[in-house]
Amino acid sequence: MTPTAFRRTALALALTVVGLPSARAVVSYDGFNDYAIGSSIWGQDGGSGWGRSWQDGGLEVQVTAPGLTYAGLPTAPGAATSLPPSSSVAWYTRLLAAPVGIDNSTLYLSFLLRPEAGQPLSDYGGLNIGDLFVGKSGINAGSDPRYGLEGPIDIISPSGVAASPGETVFLVLKASFRPGNDHFDLFVNPLPGLPEPATANATKRDLDIGTTDFIAINNAGNWTIDEIRIGDSFAAVSGAPVPGVPALLLGGLGVLAARRVRS
Repeated sequence: MTPTAFRRTALALALTVVGLPSARAVVSYDGFNDYAIGSSIWGQDGGSGWGRSWQDGGLEVQVTAPGLTYAGLPTAPGAATSLPPSSSVAWYTRLLAAPVGIDNSTLYLSFLLRPEAGQPLSDYGGLNIGDLFVGKSGINAGSDPRYGLEGPIDIISPSGVAASPGETVFLVLKASFRPGNDHFDLFVNPLPGLPEPATANATKRDLDIGTTDFIAINNAGNWTIDEIRIGDSFAAVSGAPVPGVPALLLGGLGVLAARRVRS
């Protein structure tokens, strides 16, 4: 993905307001703050930088409050939570503004994810970008509780971080599209606002997703997802402001990112 492959938004102005380089560009964003609490995400077209509203469906995914937060990461109110497990699964797609996956380009994707407390850990939950799944894989992949990368189906590359009900995780994917197999690196709970970590928590080198034009919320129930960002750099998806939301309303701004240390 080259910088000209997507429409630029007014985010560049917002970045300069808070003193961050405009090169830290968020290309697509949805924090589920533009929707009525309790409504289904189906047909909703909030956020910025997308080619279409949320479509498809299955198990209902509703807008919930107050939304997920993660220390140091700018966030907005609202999140998307799937109903308890049933005979169907949640599969909600959203088209990108333009296809991604062109060889010799790089894409970053980040989001917050939480299995809901008070329930057994659901089969699987995460986000697809094309044929690559990012999150906790399901029973066909051996019931591995760890977050990781999956693709093709049942072929997973796990991290060392296990999913736990009620605990929010911050996932950042670096997708380096290459001739032949692509290179995917997953960073689990990186520190927002700091440089890209030198070592990923999970890697995948056995999948070529080709060009793709969509992401998909993909889970079996009782998962909350929030703060979906697609950008052209690690900084863009791990510390840049939320498009269209005043800085004073954001969670985790200011010097929190600089002060936060890994326990």
